[in-house]
Amino acid sequence: MAKANTKFLYREIFKKSYELVKNNKFLWFFGFFAAAFGGFGEFESVFKDYTNVTNTSDSIFSWQGLYEGGVLWTIFDNVKSFFSQYPWQAFFLILIIGLIFVVIYWLAIVSQIALFDSSYKLSRNKKTGYAEGYRAGAQHFVPVFLINIAFRVLLYALFVVVAAPLLSWFLVRENVWGGIFFVVLLFLIYIPISIIVSFIIKYTIAYIVLKGHKAMDAVKSAWQLFKNNWLISIEMGLMILLLGLVVGIGMLIIMGLAAVPFVLIAIAALFFGSSTGLGVAVILGALAWFVIISVIGSAFVSFQYSSWTLLFLDLVGDKAESKLKRLVAKLTS
Repeated sequence: MAKANTKFLYREIFKKSYELVKNNKFLWFFGFFAAAFGGFGEFESVFKDYTNVTNTSDSIFSWQGLYEGGVLWTIFDNVKSFFSQYPWQAFFLILIIGLIFVVIYWLAIVSQIALFDSSYKLSRNKKTGYAEGYRAGAQHFVPVFLINIAFRVLLYALFVVVAAPLLSWFLVRENVWGGIFFVVLLFLIYIPISIIVSFIIKYTIAYIVLKGHKAMDAVKSAWQLFKNNWLISIEMGLMILLLGLVVGIGMLIIMGLAAVPFVLIAIAALFFGSSTGLGVAVILGALAWFVIISVIGSAFVSFQYSSWTLLFLDLVGDKAESKLKRLVAKLTS
């Protein structure tokens, strides 16, 4: 069945998202906290997991040495001893860390919802702002929170199911094939599924926030939407990834240029033997870098969510068609 609008173009989505983000900088506030769920697109996990797997495969024999030498058990015993000797200190440490995590996670989910809601309203020329975004976040927090938790628990459970027997095979039985299969299956099973889950989470949240679906109905609709538009979803994810790489390179260049005056100040401080001047240069330089990363990163995450919102609206309106599919159709016609 042909799409209703074969004029669909990704660049129109990106152009409109850019205008929304540029003209509504309150989105950057929500983008700052939503970045906790990944700042450079769905395929960011590929690079993270690739790095982790590469490091794992390089050091996997070290793991075996740590296990055989009893180092892992020593670490466990030390932690256990700390909790038994300093129970109140351990309790307050866990409590503080837990509270920080809860606050950040709450802000991240509220911001995630606010970006979908605000992008939708702005695309329809409706007035919105911080307060409206927060209200939408508070209204839909529980189902979106449960969806995020449920999918992430499933992913971690899958990782344990894949990793535990293989690493046990490798570490306990000293069979190198366990380590090899662990790395291979991580690439073949865990990473692809984690990417698919990230798409489904976004579509589920969009159905909850923009269409008012119940959590389970939203999951079913999101899966159906992804299944019918998996190629478009992957294309969109790859384009956002490429844009993220460009933004990342630009960020590094800006950070390099911003560092020049602070490096010169630090060199001058060293020349005059001023530890105070050196400390000030380092602190100000670090603050400058934090501001650059925060501003650019927040803007890009806001752009990312706006783009997914607009794509979602096109998909549910049956107005989107894969670029690759159109290219193949053009070449074969």
